[in-house]
Amino acid sequence: MNPDHDRPSAFPETRWSLIVRAARREGTDDLEPLSELCRIYWPPVYAYVRSLGHTTHDAEDLTQGFFAAFLERNDFARADPERGRLRSYLLTSVKHYLINARRHAGREKRGGQAVHFSLDLSDAEERWAAVAVADRQSPDVLYDRQWATTLLEQVIAHLEAGYRERGKGGLFARLKPCLMRSDAPGELAGAAQDLGMSETAVRVAIHRLRQRYAAALREAVADTLSEGEDVERELDYLKTVFG
Repeated sequence: MNPDHDRPSAFPETRWSLIVRAARREGTDDLEPLSELCRIYWPPVYAYVRSLGHTTHDAEDLTQGFFAAFLERNDFARADPERGRLRSYLLTSVKHYLINARRHAGREKRGGQAVHFSLDLSDAEERWAAVAVADRQSPDVLYDRQWATTLLEQVIAHLEAGYRERGKGGLFARLKPCLMRSDAPGELAGAAQDLGMSETAVRVAIHRLRQRYAAALREAVADTLSEGEDVERELDYLKTVFG
């Protein structure tokens, strides 16, 4: 038996490591990995822009325009992991873009950049509404809340892919709700019956899933920080804004 068979695979390059490696290369073919990065992290940008009071249509235009301009200018090439969090870097970049957009209102519309790049924003408003709770948090906090949500979605998707690769997609689907809550009365018995397993086996499977989740989340967060930054502190902050 391969002792590494049940270990989660390394988290895919979607943060600083990808940016550093890909952004400094030349050639249009290298835009695709960074375009994928933009497609992953547009929700917090949209949440920030929308929370400033922009209409849905304007927020979509500004979000699309920001990432298209970001790729066109190859701003990722100027990003320095040694200077801090990717979360903060992206937010600062958005703020600068919006200042310039106000100065040049009307000049930069969706699709007006030289780089042909498009985001699917069909669920943008739904995502924003999910984090824009009634406590009237600041746009910065809502950005961070959506950042945390996006990061968690990526971690869970990564875990699910790993379980599916091992032929355990059904197990993951049934136990996924246990990641975010304590075991409710009858939860183990119900899962055991659904999965055809003993309650002891289900308890062990939940424990392993939570361990993999914690490890994958820590790895994902660490790769958004500069070397030497406190991963636990960032995790604690994201848990706080996630609510």
